Amino acid sequence: NGTIKIFKGEEEITNKDANIGTGMRIEITLNGESVQYIVVVKGDINGDGKVKLSDLSKLKLAVLGKTPVEGAYKKAADLNGDENIKLTDLSKMKLFLVGKSRF
Repeated sequence: NGTIKIFKGEEEITNKDANIGTGMRIEITLNGESVQYIVVVKGDINGDGKVKLSDLSKLKLAVLGKTPVEGAYKKAADLNGDENIKLTDLSKMKLFLVGKSRF
């Protein structure tokens, strides 16, 4: 008899067909107690719940040091799990986007 709510920023997502993306917050309430989780979707660096070319562009800028990624977005960009954003992550995403790899 609990509740689960999903938020993007302060806005609650009520559309059941919406994608859940990196940086969104899931709030679970049961027996008057709430816990919150921040969503990390590997490869979803822009937070739209999909992995596509726009995420590849953001990852490229992060690898080049032009656009920092932090928090959940950094975890989503770290495709090989070594806690660094490097060319290996960029290569892995390129392979994923052409259907030759998974993460």
